Amino acid sequence: MRQAWWREPAVWLVMALWTLPYGLAWALQGDDHFLGVLLNPLDGFSYLAKMQQGYAGAWRFRLPYTADPGPGAYLFLFHLALGHLARVLHLPLLGVYHAARLSGAGTMVMALRWLMDRVYPDDAAAARRGFRWALLGSGFGGLLLPWAGPEGPLDLWLAEGYPWLAGFTNAHFPWALAALFVLMAPVEIAGWVQAGLAGFLSLLSPFGVALALPVRLGRATWHVHTGALSWRGWLRAWAPTALAGLPYPAYVWWVVRHDPVLAGWNAQNQTPLPGWGMTLAAFGPWVLLVLGGWLRGQRTGSARWPSRAAMLTFGLWLVVGAGLAALPIALQRRFLLGWVVPWAGLAAGFWPRSRWAHVVEALGWPTLFVFVAAVGHQSLSHSPRVYARADEWAAWQWLRTHTSRTALVLTGAESGAMLPAFTGRRVFYGHPMETVPAKAELAFIQVMLCDPAPPGAKADLLRRRGATHVLVGPREHAFCQGPLHLPAGLVERFRAGDVRVFMWRDDVATKHAP
Repeated sequence: MRQAWWREPAVWLVMALWTLPYGLAWALQGDDHFLGVLLNPLDGFSYLAKMQQGYAGAWRFRLPYTADPGPGAYLFLFHLALGHLARVLHLPLLGVYHAARLSGAGTMVMALRWLMDRVYPDDAAAARRGFRWALLGSGFGGLLLPWAGPEGPLDLWLAEGYPWLAGFTNAHFPWALAALFVLMAPVEIAGWVQAGLAGFLSLLSPFGVALALPVRLGRATWHVHTGALSWRGWLRAWAPTALAGLPYPAYVWWVVRHDPVLAGWNAQNQTPLPGWGMTLAAFGPWVLLVLGGWLRGQRTGSARWPSRAAMLTFGLWLVVGAGLAALPIALQRRFLLGWVVPWAGLAAGFWPRSRWAHVVEALGWPTLFVFVAAVGHQSLSHSPRVYARADEWAAWQWLRTHTSRTALVLTGAESGAMLPAFTGRRVFYGHPMETVPAKAELAFIQVMLCDPAPPGAKADLLRRRGATHVLVGPREHAFCQGPLHLPAGLVERFRAGDVRVFMWRDDVATKHAP
């Protein structure tokens, strides 16, 4: 008897994980303002900045953290569409963002259970255990924390690799995983459904198409080899995925090579793996269970094995993912999308009822405990990474309501990460990948704010580059690690506490001229 997915305790546990920390952060904000992001705030703010562009009516994405972003391109359409939706419904961006995150997370849970039921159609115990392990599975990161390096363990921040972490982190990963899980299922899918899923997945994660297409093609080829599928059925199994899933990645590949600004962004978009030792440790419990089950089967010959559908689907998924992640390119870890699922799914097939497997599973629990503790600490301590002071928020709202959408603001690195997300205004620097060129622009704002260079020369350079406003506050003092050295010719236009907004004196005079 298969239990309904919503009756699983693991589902309620993960739903609590996806909601309660955010509720706590909002409840504890007091006079400050919770910024709606708890993990990887730099990227979280960048998603909100993209939604700001959609809210303004744009369908062409332009880098909001770059002073001269160029004409832009049709990228990040999911986030632009969320911004359009917020504008049409007159809803706050954060509300729409989290509604998309939670609805995507719920869809992902249903798709994951559907996948496990299809790979284990005759084994309810394996399907249920695989679902639970894949949903909540993590690695040895909590145990290896002292040796994980400055970035920390992979299973604490590789959100696309783990369903529980994807549903917590952002809005597009859970939707991408939901589409991927359905495409990975070893069942016949109507051509139009398959095409729709592949097209949708390509908009959210082109790397997901790079996983799903080889798996569907390889599985269909195997079935033709065994006589279980005709050549016409072979073509139907993968062609809709290719036809609908490849055009948009091809467009992305073309545009980031022909647009000079986006080419610079693409060159900075480095997401390599930390090394295969730490990578496998991030999926450690399930790797151990799969290897242990395989060795037991080889030794005894009569031991328990996963279903053929699971061996073929999950085996291909692991091989394709590992092969793509091993390529000498800068985007290796993007190919580990949902990678805990095939490991956990195979492990459940080897050990569907084994009690000692719970001991191995428990080795991943410290990762969850460390994660919850770290997230809770941010809220309890009002970390400035995820909270804005009341005076900062007031200055941001002034910028949003008193400046044009074409305004370009000089501010520090931390404020620069937040301003495009909450005002829709561009900055010189705010993101190590989406500011082009990032290192040069970081050095530029350091000189403009911190260096005692001639203030008149600073002002001339900023005016030539199109700067319209300057925002400074405690974050900028921390950025400069000392006193500020502002350009000449500035007039204070807004002050709230220690946060000030300036304009050029000539602009103020022109604005108020009769």
